[in-house]
Amino acid sequence: MNLYSKSNGKFYIQLVFSLLAIIWMIGVFKGAQFSHNYFIPAIWLGLSCIIWVQFARLLAVVVNRKPMLIINESFVFVRKYNLKFLWSDIDEMVNDGTMLHIVLYDPLVYLDRMPNLFSQIYGKLYFTVTQNTPFKIRLDLIDIHKNALLETLNNYSIASEQKT
Repeated sequence: MNLYSKSNGKFYIQLVFSLLAIIWMIGVFKGAQFSHNYFIPAIWLGLSCIIWVQFARLLAVVVNRKPMLIINESFVFVRKYNLKFLWSDIDEMVNDGTMLHIVLYDPLVYLDRMPNLFSQIYGKLYFTVTQNTPFKIRLDLIDIHKNALLETLNNYSIASEQKT
């Protein structure tokens, strides 16, 4: 089952506000007079980078029409991480209302497979500090009803267990 991104009103509002924040940050930074204090420009630069990354991710969802989630009897593929999570490695999938958490038996194995070095470091740090799974999927960005997705995941996980 291939699940694509959902571009709803909330999504476009986030996209527009990210773009406005970028314009605002450039305007403030360009018009500001920084004499000897280099700490403030560093903060502005950091905030700008975070907003640019958010904007790029949101824009990639619109431009990239590849499935965000691929679910079958063998694995769950998550485009955000570019990883296939085998059902045999998944302990449980937890829904907290807005996010779907993929809890693995050994998350460090999958963190080592992540193609992005920054994501690897961030994921390992997050897992070490919180002991929670770093693999999360925003349910409001997937074009399927939340209950239908959970039922599909449940059916495929049961089919996977019966296959082994």
